[in-house]
Amino acid sequence: TETRRDRGAIEFYEWRINRIPLPAGTNGVVCYFRDISRQVHARQAIAQSAKLLRVATEAAELGIWHWSPEEDRVLWENDRPYEIFGRSREQGPITEAEFKEKFCHPDDLTAYEQAVALSMETGGRFFHQGRIYRGDGRCAWVEFTAQVEPSLDDSPVRLLGTVQDITERKEAEQALRQSEDRLR
Repeated sequence: TETRRDRGAIEFYEWRINRIPLPAGTNGVVCYFRDISRQVHARQAIAQSAKLLRVATEAAELGIWHWSPEEDRVLWENDRPYEIFGRSREQGPITEAEFKEKFCHPDDLTAYEQAVALSMETGGRFFHQGRIYRGDGRCAWVEFTAQVEPSLDDSPVRLLGTVQDITERKEAEQALRQSEDRLR
């Protein structure tokens, strides 16, 4: 790829030179070039957008995930869900079945299942705050937010969303309630 400046913009060209045999044992050359500036600029814009998204999710301490309910296949797109759930990358993401059996606090399971059912039924936003048991056994509060991505073909629908550890917020809310109770 070659670049040059023209009117302050950077333009990108792809150059190719091919040697071709000609009659009488001589060789010729075919030169080809095309402007690939739009493709390069589009790739750069996508990379910049991905970088901004990564920085924003890291700053907000959000885990990014998507889940295909029909297959119970979960993908975690960054490291934050591993940190929240206390798992290593080698252990991989947890499935919904595993979440309900090992991680979800029993008192919050019904609310979680109702939130999933409502979201899948309406195609609307999924929202759930509840307690989980981390891999080390400690209890933590998490907030799930997601949107159903409808199927455009015969592929299963997915939920695309975030998970955030809100333990400190919940503990502060509880401390505030206790303080208000003492004042009353």
